[in-house]
Amino acid sequence: MKGKAARQHTLRLVIDTGAIETQDQLVDEMKKRGFVITQATLSRDLTEMGIGKARGENGRLRYSPQPTAAGGWPVLLKMADTFVIKARYAGNLAVIKTMPGYAQGVAAAVDSLADPLLLGSVAGDDTILVVAADETAAQGFIDRLQKEG
Repeated sequence: MKGKAARQHTLRLVIDTGAIETQDQLVDEMKKRGFVITQATLSRDLTEMGIGKARGENGRLRYSPQPTAAGGWPVLLKMADTFVIKARYAGNLAVIKTMPGYAQGVAAAVDSLADPLLLGSVAGDDTILVVAADETAAQGFIDRLQKEG
């Protein structure tokens, strides 16, 4: 059976590679890839992953891998309030512990920050490793996440 992380990874690929405009289209594309998904589950995944709609080149709304108006820190802080258990840093590395199954979505929100001092993240089921440019950047990231989250 395919798990949540695999489903969300596939969902990200579908959105990254196509001009998907509706949840029905997403459900159909996921089905083609072996995932039978309800619209309720799809909605939760989209929220967790920080995916919204943006205007495409044709002017129509489509799902976008970048969060729209509510993106960046607001999305991450909202997710942190709900799903993050603890966050710490050591050197230029930050480790975020989440509730089981939520690391992928929180990591997507971290990546959506597009902060040049945050070099990238790797997420498992309940743990995220964020690589920062240096210790100061890691400390600042964790401080903001904990202070505002």
